Amino acid sequence: MQVVLYLPQNIHVLNWAGLVSFLNNVRCTRLDLRKLGNIAATTASANANSAAVSDPWNEVAAAFVDLRTVRRLELPRISSSALASVSASLPRAVIDSIVCNSISQRELDLSGLAAATGLSKVQEIRLKGSSKLKVVGGLGSLMTLAPTLTKLVSLSFLGIG
Repeated sequence: MQVVLYLPQNIHVLNWAGLVSFLNNVRCTRLDLRKLGNIAATTASANANSAAVSDPWNEVAAAFVDLRTVRRLELPRISSSALASVSASLPRAVIDSIVCNSISQRELDLSGLAAATGLSKVQEIRLKGSSKLKVVGGLGSLMTLAPTLTKLVSLSFLGIG
């Protein structure tokens, strides 16, 4: 049985570590966060009564260290640096597929994504820029993922080399 968790719009995650614990307990295999929109705004409003969060993606990345059962991860609007941070925090050999439908920066450095040990067995990567993205360093940095990567979809990219 495949367990899928879709977080709908207007959901505020107050405790990312608690969400990860829940996902592991129910053995969730697919996590779709795309409808969360801007996670910075979501986390900031959720933590309005507590101390300010310097970078909300750091909180997400810290919680994702314990993620064990999710195989497909779909992320909302994200910067390339946050994508690298979240990817680096994932456990080894868990994620088969990662989807980012809106990368917010104009430049994307794929070396952080390729260096993530949690993506060492990834089979599918789907990346789409919110506007035309320039790929820094080209696709050569993804060579470490070549043994398992079977599908790479990259839309709205410039200067792939």
